[in-house]
Amino acid sequence: MDHEPDQLRISPMAKTWILDLDGTLVVHDGPFIMGKDEFLPGAREFLESIPKRDMIILLTARSDYEKAHTLRFLRENNVRYDHIIFNAGESERIMINDMKPDGLVTAYCSGAPSVLNPELIRHQYKAGSILPNGVCD
Repeated sequence: MDHEPDQLRISPMAKTWILDLDGTLVVHDGPFIMGKDEFLPGAREFLESIPKRDMIILLTARSDYEKAHTLRFLRENNVRYDHIIFNAGESERIMINDMKPDGLVTAYCSGAPSVLNPELIRHQYKAGSILPNGVCD
């Protein structure tokens, strides 16, 4: 079954970025392993590249116990976000969104570290690793 379009169609509309924290933006379990959080290579630059008009939602399995430390790290590193969700569980993230009447696909997904490299996302999409409508293989 052929799911992939000839090219990724990104509209000029503002986006909503839903980003996991551990293992996507920062070292997984950094505070427990290294005693502190640390950005993964390219993560800070990736966050800074997101247009100001776009919404950023951070998602994490971190508990309320880790909330103060996490918020302090984000604040000290000037990480822009609109919402953060704690206690999100440790397993798969499932995104469901509509497809616009004109055919615009409104959800894409990628597993880290691809999310940090938009060109790699485009390559994976064409290769079938990222499928339209938020379905990942």
